[in-house]
Order: sequence, then C-alpha cells, then structure tokens
Amino acid sequence: MNQKTSLYNYLIDNKNNPDLEILKCEIDQRIYYYGDQFKSPYKHKNTTDYKFILRLIRSLIRTQNFVKGNPNIISNAYFNLENELTSIGYNVFSPPWDISSKRFLAFEFDTLIKLKKVNDQLSDYSLRHLISPEFNSKLQIIKNILKKYFEKNKIKAFIVPNDIAPLSRLSIDLCKELKIPSFIFLHGIPGRYNAIDENRTDFLLVWGEEIKKNYIKNGFSPNKVIVVGHPIYREVKNQNITFNLDDVLIISKSMNGGQHGDDVILTDRGNLILYLYRVEEVLKAMGVKKARVRLHPSENEEWYQENIDTEFYTFDHLSLKDSLKRSSVVIGPTSTVFLDAMYCGTNYVIFEPLVNGTDLINYPIVAPFDGSDKRIVASHSEKELEYVLKNKVIHDISFFKDYVSTPFDISILKNIIH
Repeated sequence: MNQKTSLYNYLIDNKNNPDLEILKCEIDQRIYYYGDQFKSPYKHKNTTDYKFILRLIRSLIRTQNFVKGNPNIISNAYFNLENELTSIGYNVFSPPWDISSKRFLAFEFDTLIKLKKVNDQLSDYSLRHLISPEFNSKLQIIKNILKKYFEKNKIKAFIVPNDIAPLSRLSIDLCKELKIPSFIFLHGIPGRYNAIDENRTDFLLVWGEEIKKNYIKNGFSPNKVIVVGHPIYREVKNQNITFNLDDVLIISKSMNGGQHGDDVILTDRGNLILYLYRVEEVLKAMGVKKARVRLHPSENEEWYQENIDTEFYTFDHLSLKDSLKRSSVVIGPTSTVFLDAMYCGTNYVIFEPLVNGTDLINYPIVAPFDGSDKRIVASHSEKELEYVLKNKVIHDISFFKDYVSTPFDISILKNIIH
C-alpha cells in the first residue's frame, strides 16, 4: 500500500489540526491494532485506574531522596537507568503522566489529574474524538501544563524508550523549544530502520557500533547516534555454545499493531501460524517429536492454541533467562532474543523465510538477520534451515562485542547534560 493512500495521510492532508502528527501512534492503533492474535487489541474501554492515588503517594515518598543541586532528568526508558544516571550525578524522575514505582517530582495535584485524564483519553477515545477540535484544544492545554512543569522543575534532559507515544512526542517538541536535550534509549536490536522513527530526539543511545552503522546507513547523523552498551550484558568471551535438538525453543513471528513513520505495510496474520508450521515441518523431518513455542508478550496464547499443532507445540511460560538456559537450541525470526540466547550460550538459529524479497509479515529483513554480517548465519528457506540444524552451524560469537559494547557506559552524557 502506498503511504499516500492511507487514512493517516488523508487526515494529515485534510484536517486543520497541527497535532495529528503527534497522534499518529494512537490513530494507527484505532485502525490496525485489532484481531484475536493480539492479547490486548484496541477496543473502546474505560481506563479508570483506581490505584492511581496509591502509586502517586508511593512515588512522592521516594521523591524525598533526591540530591539538591544535581540536575533533574526525566526518564521512562524500558530499562531502569535510574541507578546508572544517579551514580554520575543526576536526579532521575518519571514523566508526570507516568505514575509508576519510580521517583516522581512533586507537582500540583489538580495538574496531575488533568495529565492522567488526557493520557487515559488517548487510550480510550475513538478516532472521531481524537481528531476533533475539542480534543485538540485539550492537547493545547496539556502543552502549556508540560511547559510549566519542565521550566518549574528545571528539567535538564528527557529520556524516552521511543518517539511515537503522543505525550512523549509532545514533550520532545517542547524540549527543542526549551533547548533541553532529548534522548531515546534503544530498547532492543532494531527490526526495521528508516530515517523518521527514532530520529525525533536530539540523540539516540544504542547498544553497539554495528547498530550505529546501520542507523547511519539509513540517514541518521553520525553525531546523533551514541554507543553506550546495555546495563544487562557483560563481555562475552569464547564459550561453548549449546546446539542440539533435545529441547528446542521456537520464538514466534509476531506482527505490529501499528505502522512506522515511513510506510504503510499490511500483514496477513495467517502467516504467523504459517511460520510455526514451516518450522514444525523441518523439525519433524529431522525426528523431533515436540518443541516449545514462546510468544511475544503482545500475542494471545488462546488464538495460537486454536490454530497450531498442540500435539507438537507446548507453550513456554518460563522467565526468558530460565527458558534460554533450558533450551538446547532456539529457532526464531528477527528478535532481540537472538542476543539473549547467544549471551546465555545457546545457539539462536535465525529463520526468516523470504517471500518476494520480504519476510512473512511483508517487512524487509534488516541486518544482521539478512545475512549481511558473515559471522551471523541466517536461514531464508526451509532448505537452509535444515542445513543449519543438520550441520550445527554456529554463529561466530565475535560478533557480539560489535552489537553490544561493554562495559555499559553513559558517562558521555555529562558532556551533554549540564
């Protein structure tokens, strides 16, 4: 589908609402995030959170421990960077719309309620309400509230896990206006690249040099992308990699509930099931009687149970670390689990069947899952998958240091955040 034929582009071109660009993520979810394959597909729902006050009180109690004189940073990165940022001299707080167990900067109670109400409406309102002048006026009020919040609390930096959530996008724009540096801390090894997404903040914090190179190849400024590593991973030295068919784990091929910034790509959800049947066919031919399948957190197990061969597949519910340590080999598509498995010493066999140059959900396959890094073996057909399994072809673990720099080091931020 050409992007110009999409509903989103029609709305941008024909509605007099400058904030529709900020709302793209929510607009997309109203249209694309549907179907039983998702654990929590979008539906009109009441998002009232009765634990809000309790979480607010807990956050305010934690707030009392900040160090006066240290610069204040707002962060809701997927990984808890609070300890690392605190250790280099910053006070770290949650965004005012995200009342979590993290520390929270005190603010007028009625303002917090307004922010929470609008955030709930972003999840709850229909498309018709989201694009209405009435909701646009609410966003203008929220802009002013957030601006006062950033100024009053002397916020010196803003760190987010992505640049598509509406209030994050709005805050990124505010940071540019207020000359406050903004950052994305990359939450996984990328499954797609374009010159729009992850490019809205001032800086992008990535795990390794190879990831940085891939962003630069896709139009990012080299000065924007900063390699910091990851707080979970340590140096991987030469190790024995487990690879046999005694206890096989399959990672499912999941689909997106929205669109990316550069294109509209539609997916046949039946291919999610097809992926598992194609892996099953290869494994059965090699004498494997059973395998475990691990779903993406967004996926609905009941839907899979109704559609896959449950005589062959059982569902994996262990923690990721325990699951990988138990497994004798992991087979899966483009996923950060690739790094996790190799880090745990279990070979991850990349299986990305090609259909007319794209994967089964109609997306281009990106490095390193496309085979462009010769140290990393990628299977793009059942025949190639069978070859890798029969011959126990293991990745050259030397790749790891180039995708995850060690040790984790964010001290470079001290040159940017003052």
